[in-house]
Amino acid sequence: PDALFAAAAEAGLAWELDTIARVAAFRAALDANLHPSTSVFVNADPASVGRPVPGEMVSTLVEALSRLRVFLDISERALGTSPAATLVGIERARSTGWGISLDNVGLTADSLALMPFARPDVVKVDVSLLQGPCHERAPRVVGAVTAHRERTGAVTLAAGIESTEDVRTARALGATYGQGYLFGRPGPLPSHTRNPVHPVPISPANPHNYCA
Repeated sequence: PDALFAAAAEAGLAWELDTIARVAAFRAALDANLHPSTSVFVNADPASVGRPVPGEMVSTLVEALSRLRVFLDISERALGTSPAATLVGIERARSTGWGISLDNVGLTADSLALMPFARPDVVKVDVSLLQGPCHERAPRVVGAVTAHRERTGAVTLAAGIESTEDVRTARALGATYGQGYLFGRPGPLPSHTRNPVHPVPISPANPHNYCA
């Protein structure tokens, strides 16, 4: 995937490949007939949100908007390297009713400064980044995430959980959701999903209007 997206970027087609990948993810989730309250996290370049969609994909996108509970999973690198385009893409996604998830928080200092502008519903922190005495930014990351959670009601999701020690770290961080190999490894989507006890909350859409 890295080589493919790099080649697309060099050809000026990164947004098109990103759109195709996102719609393909939607199609797979729709075909799996997930429970309506199941949250689907989809990696995406926010700058591609709102761009023209190929005609043969429009029906899938429309169906996804009506049937799926989507969180746009944005890398903090996108927020740091293209903040203006990323924030516009975030607002466009919010106008469709999607939630926003900010991934890999803590890799760079820029993402912490821009987090109040992105207003993510879910803040993902990799527990491996906060373990050990060598991570000098750990206190700042924990402080920023905690402040954002208390100010906005966002939730913290601890990623990279592979052991019970990671679970303890996640709880100390204030995480209420988690992902990692301790809970399950990548695989085919299930044929049946139960009603989530605590669906991941999505904040109300921004009152401003943006094209979807």
